[in-house]
Amino acid sequence: MEENLIIDGKLVVKDKNVAGAEFDGLNLEGSSFSNLDMSGSNLKNMNMSKSKLSNLNLSKSEFKNMNLSGSEFYDVEFVDARIGGCENCESLGRLCVRMSGTVFDGVELKNATLNHCNFDGSVFTDIRADYSKYYDIDIDGSSLSGINAVNTKMQCLNLFGSEIKNSNLTNVSFEGCEIDGMTVDGVNVKEAIEFYLRETGKANEG
Repeated sequence: MEENLIIDGKLVVKDKNVAGAEFDGLNLEGSSFSNLDMSGSNLKNMNMSKSKLSNLNLSKSEFKNMNLSGSEFYDVEFVDARIGGCENCESLGRLCVRMSGTVFDGVELKNATLNHCNFDGSVFTDIRADYSKYYDIDIDGSSLSGINAVNTKMQCLNLFGSEIKNSNLTNVSFEGCEIDGMTVDGVNVKEAIEFYLRETGKANEG
């Protein structure tokens, strides 16, 4: 195994097995993590903004009260992970996991649960998110391409101005979501729904 390195004042961690580890209250801004098994880990009260994470196994891990804004995720597994949902954050009315302006490429979120997270202005590419659940998520102004999210449940999401392209959203349910300006393959979703309701005569129902 490689030892941890400090390069230009930033922590670099690679080629380690830290499955089931506990991380609490650390400031790891600008760090680099690669080729790690972190499955079943518990990460909370941490600053990992502007970090780079690649080829990580974070399956069955938990993230609470985390700042990951401006970070980059490449080939990372979050299968069965729980991201957000911190009771203290919810009681204070703030988002639990902050990931605004983040890049996600080749990330797997199958069967993951995400609560009270901020992804505004992020870029998602080649994401596998089947059977996952999302609640109170801000994806305002984000770009999503190559998303596979079959049988996914989304509640209270802010999708304002987001763009979804070349994705599989079979059996995805949206409840209580903000969709102004949201497009799917160039089609304005809100306008398409309003047109459908008018054409089917359902606009005046209920």
